[in-house]
Formats: sequence, structure tokens, C-alpha cells
Amino acid sequence: AICGNVWSSNDAKVVCRQLGFNSSNATTTSQFGVATTPSQLADVAGGCNGTELTLYSCPRYPAVSCTSANPAAVICSSPYCSSTMFNCRNGLCIDTRYVCDGYNDCRDNSDERNCSCTRGMVRVEGGVTSAQGTVGVCFGNQWKAVCDTYWTNEDAKVVCGQLGYTGGKALYGSGSASFYWSSVGGCRGNESIITACAFTTPVLSCSSYAGVSCYNLSTNPTSTSSSVAMNPTSISSSVAAAIGGGVG
Repeated sequence: AICGNVWSSNDAKVVCRQLGFNSSNATTTSQFGVATTPSQLADVAGGCNGTELTLYSCPRYPAVSCTSANPAAVICSSPYCSSTMFNCRNGLCIDTRYVCDGYNDCRDNSDERNCSCTRGMVRVEGGVTSAQGTVGVCFGNQWKAVCDTYWTNEDAKVVCGQLGYTGGKALYGSGSASFYWSSVGGCRGNESIITACAFTTPVLSCSSYAGVSCYNLSTNPTSTSSSVAMNPTSISSSVAAAIGGGVG
């Protein structure tokens, strides 16, 4: 337990933020009962400025004359979520990156309901065959094209692996898309899911999108052109989708 002698609103703010809440209120004097364990931490009150990511980042001061009848406590609430946060049904706010990622980040599973896709799933569309086309990646419960600025054969191999193929070649297309994902370019080729690859510096604008030509080892991919006309604007209609694992 933490001694509540000088427990402050800034300390409470840090605790509530760690728990996923936006608003906080510091309480003491056993509002929620006496501490059931001896105080193992020094006083933190007066040390937090309210911007720290964790309570342990705050300066700590020695606890003086602290009893179990005066533990620090908080009342957390979440009246609103910022534009980059998802408002869970239970009032928690989580980063939108964690929506539909296969994990119960909201603790009430509301971030995993009504998902059109799961983060990291891939699909291709617009090609001559179902094994070729513009790459779509599910991110934030939206299908997004991938900017091809740093797109490589290793990236293509990972996408094709998710689609059930043993190999893949990078293709480059052009067009426009309502939503696009930043360029990847960091795959080694042995990752099981595209979101496990290292990301490059975010691309601020994109006019050319990544594609793949997938094949099995018995197929000769050399006859496929590395440039193919594709239509990423139709990214909402799936030609082929692979089951992808969640990434927290």
C-alpha cells in the first residue's frame, strides 16, 4: 500500500492514466477501508507532476508516521476520450491501435466487437488472379493499402505466407486510396504476420501502392512483371483474405 499522508491529485492522475482512465480524484483517510498490507512504498505524494507514464517514475519521499488507516486511494473516471482513443463501453479509453487486435484491451471486450477484420490480416485484390494484386492490411478495423516506398520481396513473402503460399514477389502499382498504411520495408521474410515486421519512417503522402505476386515453390514467378496496374480504391472488397494473429 502507499501512504496517503501527502497523496495528491497529480499522483492520482498518474495512477488513473496507467489504468486507462482520463480523469481522477485523490482520496485518503480510509474512504475504501484500511490497508490490508503494511506500507511497502515510500510516500509518492508531492512528487508527481501528473505527466508521468508510471507511478514509479515519480520522486518518492520517506513515509513518516503512516498508519494502515490512511492509505492512498483514487477514484478514476473517463468522461471523454481524445480523438486518438477508443471509448470502451465500460468508460475506459484505449489507443485506437488496440481496437480489433485480438486482445481484450477494454476488459469488457467492447474493443473486439463488430470487427470487420483483425489487426494484421492481409488480402490482395485487383490482380489478374487471386494470387496477385494490391496488398490490403487490416489496421484499426479498416482495410488499408500499403505505400510501396520501401516495399521489398521480403515483405511480399510475408504477405504471401499469410495467404498460404510459399513465396512471393513484390509488385508496385499506382492510383489513389482513401486509407493507406505506412510503408513497411523491414521484413526479414520469415515473419508469420506483416505487423511483426519493423516499420520504416512514416510516409506522409503516398501515390503508389504495394502489391504482391504469390506462388508456390513449384511455380516459376519470373514471368510476372514487377509493375502492374492495380486499383487500391476498391480496397473494401476482398478477393482473398488470410487469417492473421492479433498483435497487442
